[in-house]
Amino acid sequence: MAFTAITTAQVAVDAPYTAELGQTIKDDLDDLNGRITAPTDVVNGGAELDSDADGIPDGTSVELYTGGSQTLDTTTPYDGVQAVKFTHPGGAGNGGGYWEFPYSTISEYVSPLVQFALYVSDADIHVLCTVRYFTAGKVYISDENIYDSVANPTTWTIKTLFGIPPATARYMKIRLIGGETDVDVAGDVYFDAVHYDPFPKTLYDNFTIANGSYAGASTSYENLNSASIRIPKGFSLMLLPITLITVPSTENGARYRISSTYSTAYINLSPLSTGQVELNISALSGSQTLVTQGYRSPAAGTITVAKVDTIATYIRR
Repeated sequence: MAFTAITTAQVAVDAPYTAELGQTIKDDLDDLNGRITAPTDVVNGGAELDSDADGIPDGTSVELYTGGSQTLDTTTPYDGVQAVKFTHPGGAGNGGGYWEFPYSTISEYVSPLVQFALYVSDADIHVLCTVRYFTAGKVYISDENIYDSVANPTTWTIKTLFGIPPATARYMKIRLIGGETDVDVAGDVYFDAVHYDPFPKTLYDNFTIANGSYAGASTSYENLNSASIRIPKGFSLMLLPITLITVPSTENGARYRISSTYSTAYINLSPLSTGQVELNISALSGSQTLVTQGYRSPAAGTITVAKVDTIATYIRR
């Protein structure tokens, strides 16, 4: 059960002890224990407490889709003794359901980190993590799907993600959807170890950027290839690996740019070398286009700048 305030009348001098008061005390202690002992920063994110034995982790809510079911699984939790399990029965219009957490405080100026453990019985089932944003008065603003996949892990895997809060956002709710109704795939979805951090110091993101090439000598940087990325709010520095694949020259250079903001340059004479560059992102956030650039001078030939399946590191200072 969630926290319930004990009234002044219930603890007044000569007020009788009642079963209702005893139940309120027990529920409040269970709620407090869940906040202290669960290995998360959200209420009962480890699904360890279910004091009323209704199959729903205390302090959270569950909604089922048509045909769906939900239980607390004790056979294969990620940690502790329980995980939340949704079952999608298959069939058009059917689904599993979602697990939603109560309000968590955030700032509109900093991207919150959201982390959870996930595994599914069928990789093709539709799984989402939705962050729901609210104003200081808890008026709904918008939803953001920070995880949306039909290629999910079939063994326990930690997902570490971030949201990009809109203006005026002061609260958020995390909603984990196991078996969305728009994909007709039967199976089980398991969630555990849910965590959030409203002011993370470091975030990471994966993206793929294909090799890009430029033939000939150039004394200025040439655009080679690009990728769409998401930049978190409130972060100042982006660290990126970059690889030069080229024949030796007097000087080979590579860098990234977003619009007219340029990273530091990586200079190397080796035919195949990888370095790290820095990009100032203090004035950037949200969806952006990241472009690889390269040059070689003075020799003619082809320079290729690459980094496929890159992990970007975002630092907040």
